[in-house]
Amino acid sequence: MQDKLIEIVTSKGDKLVVSLCCNHPYITNVLPEEYKYLDIVEICIDRKDGDTPINIDMLGNLVQIIINELNEHPEVILYYFCDVNERIPNMRESRKILPQEYRNRLFKSLFNRHYRLLPEPWRDFEIELIDPNTGISYYFHFLVRESQMSVVESLSKEVADNFSIIMNGK
Repeated sequence: MQDKLIEIVTSKGDKLVVSLCCNHPYITNVLPEEYKYLDIVEICIDRKDGDTPINIDMLGNLVQIIINELNEHPEVILYYFCDVNERIPNMRESRKILPQEYRNRLFKSLFNRHYRLLPEPWRDFEIELIDPNTGISYYFHFLVRESQMSVVESLSKEVADNFSIIMNGK
């Protein structure tokens, strides 16, 4: 699989860019040799324009992009990371959760809702990691076929063991 950039533009002019980045060196470096044939693909979603809250149609488009990639590439494992880099536009003040927790709940719910569109059993394998310096939780999700769970269990252990390296970009 090759890297991809996909733009989603709403009727109000808001623009999101979904990037699918293949085989990040950190991930491929910790991948056991017997699994090197797999493509490990990071999903990144960036708002490029607008501040209208993302609606259900846009979220449906995002999920459909993910499902298409899973269906088209049998040797792919997708992953995403819910971070604190951007606030959630127009999130109610009454919500007492951090942006990464909100994103975590949202995407987990969306994936579970669209699970039936996948041709074979898939799992959303989540790990929560807590930054020891700040106490802030971060969430990693691997979207994986049931048959690839052993790979993801190994990768998740490596991510957890090297969390500070990931966070500091070293």
